Amino acid sequence: MHGSIFSDIFVKLGILILARHPAGHFEQVGEAPAWAKQRLACIRNRFPRILAADISSFLEDFMVEAQEIWDAARPEILRSGLWSEMAEDGSAPLHLEAWVCNVAEVPLLLILDAEVGYQEKADWLQTARQERLEQLDERKVVAERMTSASFYDGLTGLPNQALLMVKLSQWIENLHQHPTQTFLFLIVNLHRFQTINDRFGRDWGDQCLIQVGLRLKSVFRRLHVVARLGGDEFALLVQRPPPADIHLLLQSIQAVFQLPYQLGAESVRLSACIGVVVVDNPQGSPQVLLRNASIAMGQAKRLGAGEWVLFNEGMEQEVVSWLNWESRLQQAIVNQTLDLVFEPIVALATQKQAGLAVQLHRQSFPALSNPAFSNPAFSNTDVETLLRQANLIQALDRSILKQTEPLRDAAPAAMESHLILLPFHLASLTAASLRDQLTRWVAVAKGLSIQLVLIFDADPRAMPAMDLRPILEDLHRQGVGLALRDSGLSLATVTQVEGLPFEFLVVESSSLRLETEPALSLGQQFVQALHRQQVKLIVENVVAPTQVASLQALGVDYVKGPGVGQPLSLSQAQATRQQSGLLTQS
Repeated sequence: MHGSIFSDIFVKLGILILARHPAGHFEQVGEAPAWAKQRLACIRNRFPRILAADISSFLEDFMVEAQEIWDAARPEILRSGLWSEMAEDGSAPLHLEAWVCNVAEVPLLLILDAEVGYQEKADWLQTARQERLEQLDERKVVAERMTSASFYDGLTGLPNQALLMVKLSQWIENLHQHPTQTFLFLIVNLHRFQTINDRFGRDWGDQCLIQVGLRLKSVFRRLHVVARLGGDEFALLVQRPPPADIHLLLQSIQAVFQLPYQLGAESVRLSACIGVVVVDNPQGSPQVLLRNASIAMGQAKRLGAGEWVLFNEGMEQEVVSWLNWESRLQQAIVNQTLDLVFEPIVALATQKQAGLAVQLHRQSFPALSNPAFSNPAFSNTDVETLLRQANLIQALDRSILKQTEPLRDAAPAAMESHLILLPFHLASLTAASLRDQLTRWVAVAKGLSIQLVLIFDADPRAMPAMDLRPILEDLHRQGVGLALRDSGLSLATVTQVEGLPFEFLVVESSSLRLETEPALSLGQQFVQALHRQQVKLIVENVVAPTQVASLQALGVDYVKGPGVGQPLSLSQAQATRQQSGLLTQS
């Protein structure tokens, strides 16, 4: 009765609302009221082409804001006379207009109804508005959570790096205004924290990080800032104490880690390496300070557990040296031109050379002020952290294995059994291609009376957690010798290697104190316990020939180091392999 134009407007309005806010809308505001269901049926009966309409095509034509639709429809509605039909008390026009204009705020299934009282629609509208407000509150909570996630660490609740940079900027700005209020910026790295994850699993590792955060926060309250940079690194902003008290401050940080951390039924002790920057110049940027603290922390890590280093400008050149070294190492890995040296291994029972240990030569590394670099040959694990950061570990192991093939192939078939010791990383065992390379290497070595021995730097308790036992056992069945470098577990190592397929244990000569009778007795117990487990002991870095006799009396199986024989080049090592294999101890 209202004419085709008016009917078209109804159709457009109805389809738009239905398309934009389908029946699923009522899942947000409750079951659709009876009047809405009635009106929906009415519209479908009155305008059957709604059922045949392609909703998506209507959406393309009529998806506009509800206010714009109402503005277009209002003149036709006024002329139609339906305006008065919608009212019960003659004041409906204002209510109707307000109601329709609210379509943009609260989705409505229907905007016009001549058969249902206004109050019922108003009640439902109020409910819908309340639901809308609750939705807005939820969005506010979500927004707050997003803000929290942007500036706070999700695990520890401490400020994250983004908020730390903001705080650092504020402290620098404060230094502009108050030049005497200098401060310290510190980065704290947990030493060898990966062993915690490997041994106990990441869930317990996360619990340990939470405990570390709580302890640091309890020590540095109020005016200081404690943040987590990520992983096993934390940062501190601390008001600068007098120079004489900086050492005490660092001791208080180390004390956080000296007390045991309870992880399930076991307790562990941690240590930290700390990089320190004294900020007394407001010209520095947060990014530069972060870089400088990271440089100092890296130096501390190279010095060892529990060390701290104060940043100075000369360290930047050392970082450049490390970066240049990394570039050279990557190129050497690709070209298979690593600078390797080969240390003779002597079997003390026969006083003969029993094999060679493959190592990276110290010239492969930058000459940093680190006591470790005074050793003419040392394991690539001295820079394992850098290798891990550069994602070079597997590539390095692959290249070293490939470069030892000429040494393997240099032996005459009639030569007696010979060991080739190779530093290796547990992470490399997870690569199937590397395991295949090991299998091929060993298959050739068997015909040449050679046993490949892989030396791992790892806590043996981490093996089950890393699920490497099946891989280790498979390598053992293939004839690969497995060696574990002692990580400071001392006699406890004997118990931990039990049940794992390790044939060798490698220890530093300095760890065997033989000066006193009690120390000698303890050393003998240690060796005997290993032998009961059918584990042979290799002592490395034997610096003086006089040590050899004492180690032999102790029952040590093999020794290597400057006191036994100097490192050889590849050509020298090949010549040694082609000879009788005897080595007269000098």
